[in-house]
Amino acid sequence: MEKVIVSAVMITGTCRRRAQRALYALYEQTIIEQMEIIVVDLGASESPPFICAPNIRISIIPMPKNTSWALARMTAVRKAIGEFVAFIEDHSFAKPDWAEQLTLAFEGHWAAVGYSVVNANPKTYTSRGGLMADYILSMSPVHGGKTEFLSGNNVAYRRELLVQFGDRLKNDLGIDFNIHEELRKQGYEFAMSPKAVIAHQNYDRISGLIQANYHYSKMLAANRASSQNWGRLKKTVYIVGTPIGSPFIRLLRIIKSFRGRQSLVKPFISVLPVVFITFLCSAVSESLGYLLGAGQSVEEFNKWELMQQRTKDL
Repeated sequence: MEKVIVSAVMITGTCRRRAQRALYALYEQTIIEQMEIIVVDLGASESPPFICAPNIRISIIPMPKNTSWALARMTAVRKAIGEFVAFIEDHSFAKPDWAEQLTLAFEGHWAAVGYSVVNANPKTYTSRGGLMADYILSMSPVHGGKTEFLSGNNVAYRRELLVQFGDRLKNDLGIDFNIHEELRKQGYEFAMSPKAVIAHQNYDRISGLIQANYHYSKMLAANRASSQNWGRLKKTVYIVGTPIGSPFIRLLRIIKSFRGRQSLVKPFISVLPVVFITFLCSAVSESLGYLLGAGQSVEEFNKWELMQQRTKDL
């Protein structure tokens, strides 16, 4: 078999039909012979086994249901042998040339590469708003080349750069934003690949969207303050300032990103209520994370990310 270039990593739970669909999409990759697929399965004890295609390098690692997102991902990184580790959610469906386009994007000096995102279930208002709240900076059409910000969960890295974090990964790899901050401090740069396309499945219900963002943002804050050894004064500034400033900073960042992407302006305006509610909830929970720590959000995030159906269609 050929040398492994891309290690595609997926964390799965009890939503088997959508996860199997995501795996089928990986089996159809144009460079599958240069790939390995690593599935960290947190739903193995309660779910039927996955269907594995023949002649494809795939490893399925069962772990307990309450395993943290960060530990599950770290386990996959340590198993991976590819030059690039490409994380993809169990509700994100890669286009056939997704992995091939990633390898082309990494021909630059980039430490990490983001994907171009389209909507897998665009029929409902909440789904469209949820995608824009979570992935507007990565939504197609997206500018290729250097970027300051990458989305979390669906992102690829040079494996050697992740390995350098060592045991820190069991905490830091839960939130890509914090990994990106550290890599930027080390002088590394990121890029977007307009042609590495995934279709992301979103919540049809506003409650699911808010719950997932609430727990993710609380984990982000707790991990950020802990890994960077923030003092009391800095924490206090962020506790007070985040609920006030974060939604508006994110909106300004989005407005700036519309340059050359005018086709997204009208759809974005139409779902502003969903976007702003999501941003406000995330800002409040981030503030609580700086104040109180992650608490039960580590377990709750797994529930909403891996164990809850997002749409009636799948």
